[in-house]
Amino acid sequence: KHDYTARCPEGWLLASSGTCHAGEEYHGRCETEFAAIYMDAGDKTVFERRCQVCWPCLAMSPPHGPASNVSNGPLAMQSGA
Repeated sequence: KHDYTARCPEGWLLASSGTCHAGEEYHGRCETEFAAIYMDAGDKTVFERRCQVCWPCLAMSPPHGPASNVSNGPLAMQSGA
């Protein structure tokens, strides 16, 4: 899932004017500058597909709870107990 609250796609820079500017590595089908200030998640989804860009991914928590729970393994590494 993508984070459409981010103003610009990954690899694009937000200018002081509020427009997004593509980095040198962008070779998609669209212009290298656009105003995303009025775009909602649906607009960004369409732009993402049409222009071959990707908005950042949402931060996901581990499937089995917080990472701190991974210490529930064996107490003694040699015996496995």
